[in-house]
Amino acid sequence: MKHKLNKHRPFSRDLTLKMLLISVSLLFFMSCTQKRSTDRAFYYWRTILSANEKEMGTLKELKAKRLYVKFYDVIWDERNNRPDPVAKIEITPNALNRIQQDSIEVIPVVFITNDCLKRISPDATDELSERINYLLAGMLNNAGITRVTEIQLDCDWTEETRDKYFALLTYIKTLPLFINNTLSATIRLYQCKYKEKTGVPPVNRGLLMCYNMGNLKASQTGNSILDTEEMLKYTGQLKQYPLPLDIALPIFEWKVLFRNDQFYALITNLPDKILADTGVARTDGNYRELLMDTVLYGYPLKKGDRIRTEKSNYAEIEKAAKALSPILTTNRFTISLFHLDSTLLTQYNKNELENIYRSFDQ
Repeated sequence: MKHKLNKHRPFSRDLTLKMLLISVSLLFFMSCTQKRSTDRAFYYWRTILSANEKEMGTLKELKAKRLYVKFYDVIWDERNNRPDPVAKIEITPNALNRIQQDSIEVIPVVFITNDCLKRISPDATDELSERINYLLAGMLNNAGITRVTEIQLDCDWTEETRDKYFALLTYIKTLPLFINNTLSATIRLYQCKYKEKTGVPPVNRGLLMCYNMGNLKASQTGNSILDTEEMLKYTGQLKQYPLPLDIALPIFEWKVLFRNDQFYALITNLPDKILADTGVARTDGNYRELLMDTVLYGYPLKKGDRIRTEKSNYAEIEKAAKALSPILTTNRFTISLFHLDSTLLTQYNKNELENIYRSFDQ
């Protein structure tokens, strides 16, 4: 009997080893194929947040539980030679009640202009951090928002302003409002591609803004808001980006005004049907050319002005989402649509918006 047991021991060890390897392989396979987790969100980029039924209803229908709300901008005050907060948001009690009833999480966003960073002295970034902390805390308190889990800073920083911006981020994380919350920063496509030059911000998460990628001021540009092929030129090394990334896609439109063949201004909320009136403008390729001096929706326009309409086309948004999905490595991330506006929402049906979100499911 002893001889037989010795004879079969090598086989038992081999079987045990094989079973162990199979178990490890299965666990590895399951971890690699585990379905990613995504959260749905919108941006809100206006100065009054009210309980608009179309907007709040869209959040509920799409099960979007996060709302990135711009609380104010930080610009450079020329007169006083210092940073100045402008465009502060007003959140109505009605809106707050609806947000709380629907369990919508508000993520406060503060936008800092790159011009402000250029002008501020390096030794003044700590003071600016403290001012941002103090004002944002007061605004949250006044609005009745008692708890946040994430705060976002939005800035189109450059190689020139990187050190000052990163110093601001490093210090602000130590301040009372920020110390126990996730700090995220928006990442432009060029900041992602050229991270060796522009640097990687010292934050917990990044939010990759997948829009505004073309040359807005060039007359030959077709659509500067979103072009998937152009976007992919910037995302080739996305898997190597050293921050967990959330994603923002556009659902907005604007009109680009050229005067005397030079970029002049951006126009928003000017209906196409007004320009379609042949008595006002004529079609010239991708442009509408004004035939007379006029004022439309408060915009003073001159004869000869050329206006290019740029839109976030649903098919292009879905194409971009499907192109991004396989190159994202973050296990759990937020997909945001920019931005929540009842006028813009009428251009998309529920299924289209649902499909954009679902494009990131695995």
